[in-house]
Amino acid sequence: MNFSYRAARKAGVIDNNTSVEEFYKNAKEGNGSVTYKGQTVYYKANGNGQYQVTTAK
Repeated sequence: MNFSYRAARKAGVIDNNTSVEEFYKNAKEGNGSVTYKGQTVYYKANGNGQYQVTTAK
């Protein structure tokens, strides 16, 4: 699984029923963000391999 898919799941934008293929068919990736069906998830490195994930309202 790609990081953008995991970030979207962590943020609650997609659930376990959304396949990786379905996600990437409809997702648009940016620099530090991914948008899926109108919801944008932002992520940034906090160090030690940890990332902060947030969603835009």
